[in-house]
Amino acid sequence: MARLRRIKKRIRRHVRTAQAEVRSIISTDEDSNVEITPDFFKQSIPRIQNETDIACDELEGAAKLWIGKDYTNFIVKDFTHLNMPFQDSIDRNTTPRMPWHDVSCVVIGDAARDVARHFIERWNHTKFSKAKFKDRYPWLIPKTYRKDLTTTNVDGKPMDQIPAYLTRVHRVNCQTIRSVGSWSIGIRQTEASIVDAYIEVINQAEHYIYIENQFFISQTKTHLESTDLVKNRIAEALYRRILRAFRNGHTFRVFILIPLLPAFEGEVGTSSGTAIQQIMHYNYSTIVKGYDSLLAKLSLEIDDPSQYIGFYSLRNHTKLNGRLVTELIYIHSKILIADDKISIIGSANINDRSMLGYRDSEVCVIIEDQEYDFYFMNEKPYKSGKFSGSLRRMLMREHLGIYKENKEDMLKMTDLVNDPISDQFWNEIWNARAKENTEIYEQVFPVMPTDDVQKLSDINTYLGREKLYKTDETKAEEMLSSIKGHLVLLPLQFLAEEIQIIYSAQDRFIPQIIWT
Repeated sequence: MARLRRIKKRIRRHVRTAQAEVRSIISTDEDSNVEITPDFFKQSIPRIQNETDIACDELEGAAKLWIGKDYTNFIVKDFTHLNMPFQDSIDRNTTPRMPWHDVSCVVIGDAARDVARHFIERWNHTKFSKAKFKDRYPWLIPKTYRKDLTTTNVDGKPMDQIPAYLTRVHRVNCQTIRSVGSWSIGIRQTEASIVDAYIEVINQAEHYIYIENQFFISQTKTHLESTDLVKNRIAEALYRRILRAFRNGHTFRVFILIPLLPAFEGEVGTSSGTAIQQIMHYNYSTIVKGYDSLLAKLSLEIDDPSQYIGFYSLRNHTKLNGRLVTELIYIHSKILIADDKISIIGSANINDRSMLGYRDSEVCVIIEDQEYDFYFMNEKPYKSGKFSGSLRRMLMREHLGIYKENKEDMLKMTDLVNDPISDQFWNEIWNARAKENTEIYEQVFPVMPTDDVQKLSDINTYLGREKLYKTDETKAEEMLSSIKGHLVLLPLQFLAEEIQIIYSAQDRFIPQIIWT
């Protein structure tokens, strides 16, 4: 007990010291004349000039592109000891870093003001509920509405004083949408405008829907029962839209990209991989597993749903200390693009936590183009939005490996990417490249997940197979040189024969709703 009291006393002393240091940087006295600006922080907070400024052994040795915990692989090891940011969490000599793919955007004008007001509302509600009488957390007051933002003048500044990126903006209609409720922002009526926007855009789409998201957990049922755990109906909207296109004889494509595995620490098929298996269970239940899954319902109406919808992911490879290695690219984006004319970009995952409003708090923007270029859609001339169309083309070129450095491929493929729903692009380019890349990876590496593993008992057998990266490195490198881009197929038959999830003892007490 005496030792515990000494530890508590030492902690309190450290807390008081830290608070005093913060107060010395930012004064909260009423009569203080210090103006808090970015320049103030640059002058007040010591900056790290070089490695010798940090008394940390982890920075010694060879130069590092990602320092300390910036070099991470969440499936191998989640973050620990965050108070030691320069300490490695994984062995960078043997474990490849997990790359991320993300999409964000900058908005100016009315939409930016609405994003700021959303932040102010959240801040003030949190202060009211948790720090009402703590003066160091100020109440935030929104600025007045202004109408003087034009294409030649941003916030009243001459053009030569405006950052270059703000002069290359696209003129669009932009609306801020949110998932907020009583706990997050203090409103009585829950706002779920993000899921409303998703469903409306899907219903109104005429040619294609392109989705990148961290999760795909949704409901396909028209009528929900009280026992249905998943509530949001984005998958049902996709089902109805595809079915309408099929019955009307229209060409309609849905591109859905999600990570090969959720970014949770653990191994599939073991008690350490409960979180991974739970998320995958709900992802696959939405996509293909069970009678109420999206593909199962479509298969009852359409002979070949793969002509309307496809599920994909991203993977990369390199050499690490002379060894061939591969790792999934973790898709962290939360975007939807429809018809090259409308985009939704923000923080909302496709699951109940992000979409229902009364659970996690999220914010997005829905963007409708007002300026257009002329391209093709299903081999016919088409007005493509300058923002949404260019974003979609950029993402597809990236995933297909169509880079400016490869001029021959660039010239050959660009015209095909311009028309995303033509049979040639859908079958001979997008799906063909995803399939080819997938097959090469599975011949060279023991990749997980894979369609070759349909039961948990198959995992060790599959991982024990001899693969080219060990048996014939020269041939493996030759095959890997044929991979273009990062696009691969999502293995829809992975663990298809498994029903039960292996739980650790403590995970049995976690409510299922936490995963949805």
